[in-house]
Amino acid sequence: MKNKKFWQIRNEADSDSAELLLYGEIANETWYGDEVTPRQFAEDIRSMAGKPLTLRINSPGGDVFAAQAIYNQLKAYEGSITAYIDGMAASAATIITCAADKVIMPDNAIFMIHNPMVGVCSYLNENQLKDIANQLSTVKQTIINVYLKKCTDVAENKLKKMMDNETWMTAQEAMDYGFVDELADGVKIENSISNGVVVVNNMTCNLQRFHNP
Repeated sequence: MKNKKFWQIRNEADSDSAELLLYGEIANETWYGDEVTPRQFAEDIRSMAGKPLTLRINSPGGDVFAAQAIYNQLKAYEGSITAYIDGMAASAATIITCAADKVIMPDNAIFMIHNPMVGVCSYLNENQLKDIANQLSTVKQTIINVYLKKCTDVAENKLKKMMDNETWMTAQEAMDYGFVDELADGVKIENSISNGVVVVNNMTCNLQRFHNP
């Protein structure tokens, strides 16, 4: 079965720039466990041949390992990258925004960071639960390492506390911490919420998985 990509590339042959859209869940269908999706993303990035890249994000997050892989590939990209937050950059999506040379956010968009989470559907003993907690702590540190490169004036302990508290930020707040470089006039955003599910410009986000929505 052909894997469904969670990104879209716009790269016209006669254009001096390219665009990468990351809308919706990151790796909501496939990423790890298969070789096709990571390789395809790398090939798509390579096909842009160093053109100035516009990265447009409207995502509630998703797979942190996929987000880190995308971050690393974007950091290795030879051309300049400008990211626009078109509605929401939350959870793992914030890792990807940090790969851009410049992040632009309108004043009606949302930025959220929180601790990594894991779903457990099994009977586990004390040692197994400790192992999971240790793994989550390690994953959190990898996220912190990315944030520290972007938010150069924010202490590591402050960022960790913000993740502990599941911090939702306006554009101004995100810029104050260093996640965002420039504010933009609000773009048209269509929002709705019903039964704990919010829709932002056709992107669906289930708020029930968050602690402080």
